[in-house]
Amino acid sequence: MIASQPYNTAAPCRSARPDEAIRRPRALLLASGLAECGILATGLKEIVDVMAIKDTTEAMRLLQARIVHLVIVEDCDNNYEFCSRVRRFSQYAYIPVLVLIPRDSLSARLRWLRAGADACLEMPVSRPYLLAQVDNLLVNRARLWAPFYTADPSGLETGEPGPGADGILWERLNQAIMQQLPNAALNVSQLARELHMSRPTLYRKITEISKMTPAALITRVRLDRAASLLAATGYPVTEISRMVGFCTRNGFGKAFTKRFGLSPSEYRRKVVL
Repeated sequence: MIASQPYNTAAPCRSARPDEAIRRPRALLLASGLAECGILATGLKEIVDVMAIKDTTEAMRLLQARIVHLVIVEDCDNNYEFCSRVRRFSQYAYIPVLVLIPRDSLSARLRWLRAGADACLEMPVSRPYLLAQVDNLLVNRARLWAPFYTADPSGLETGEPGPGADGILWERLNQAIMQQLPNAALNVSQLARELHMSRPTLYRKITEISKMTPAALITRVRLDRAASLLAATGYPVTEISRMVGFCTRNGFGKAFTKRFGLSPSEYRRKVVL
């Protein structure tokens, strides 16, 4: 039983290597009026890092500042508006949302599903069922983005570090960028927090290793991944632009053309033919 022994189910989004904390999922728990919020947070910490807060303004600030893999909210009007906002912004739309609703409340379930929630759990909920649902959402989302997790941006025309501290940092940096590729707001400050480094130190390290600024490196990874998707999949160009973290197709097209000398559509035709 999950309730009585460690929750060790393997998942693509988690790693058995303790030195790679970046791979441990982070959940945002927004529950202002939930008496068992502390109990939920304690139980969830078995498989995810939990940020438990009570205010939607703070929740939005954390989404902008931190990398979040799952959002859990209780059923209330403020949280409903928050969920709707999350779904409207492409940089957050990929994050799964789990809603805690009253028991036997079909109207609440329908309301939240229409707002874009991925799943609803009736309260009170058993701990094993809660953990299973959270794990299921994380695993399924990880499978959806599996090409991003497994892609290797080390083919960049940059200096590649050999074995040692810089090599480990480069691996963790690549992992952090690839996991958050759909996030248009990703920047060096977020990466520094995830890697437990100061922003100036990470900025200097990236510049030394890649000969590029962090912003340029992130953009390069986005564009190279987009090129792979254009060549290997049938996704529309607009969808691919969102998948790699561009807010508009126009902005994506200009950046892609600057990088490869061809528009995304022209590149696809040339590669496929």
